[in-house]
Amino acid sequence: VQQSSGAGSQTLLGASFADANTGYVCGINGLILKTSNGGSNWNPLTTGTTKFIRTIKFVNSQTGYAAGEAGLILKTTNGGANWLNQSLSISSAFVNINFVDSETGTATGQNGIIYGTTNGGTNWNAQASNTSVEITGVFFVNVITGYCTGFSGTILKTTNGGANWNALTSGTTSDLRAVYFTNENTGYVCGYNGTILKTTDAGLN
Repeated sequence: VQQSSGAGSQTLLGASFADANTGYVCGINGLILKTSNGGSNWNPLTTGTTKFIRTIKFVNSQTGYAAGEAGLILKTTNGGANWLNQSLSISSAFVNINFVDSETGTATGQNGIIYGTTNGGTNWNAQASNTSVEITGVFFVNVITGYCTGFSGTILKTTNGGANWNALTSGTTSDLRAVYFTNENTGYVCGYNGTILKTTDAGLN
């Protein structure tokens, strides 16, 4: 059922729900909208930025992160009422952010960038992706095992919390946009040209 965001023609780029009723969407010009009634009403939040916000992730009802243009990273601990700027001094944009828990997260983006935090974003540390393609998707099964997707059929895996990322064989050259695992072995990747990939052996095939 189509819902009215109240954002007019402004482009929306990401979404995250903390529970069945409480959700957030983000977009261009620093836009973050919040619903507390399952989308019946959306209200704009004050973010303190006009940069494009490409991705948003809430780990519980109060704590959430958003990221985007030119190293932008924002954090809230009160359900979006206030946003703390954790931005990095880099030119590349973040396009995806994922948190295993309130402290451990990973942000990925243009030019092969991957940054990780283990202290709720107080510090963000660069990780070597060994690629220059855009890293579009990221998902961690637990605090040490995670996967990234990217352009040109790129799939990366870490088994040590991002200290090392190793390329997996995807069997496609299509740009891949998202990754999600339902358990430690079973995961799905999707991308351009109708591409959908599935693994049942933790990315080996």
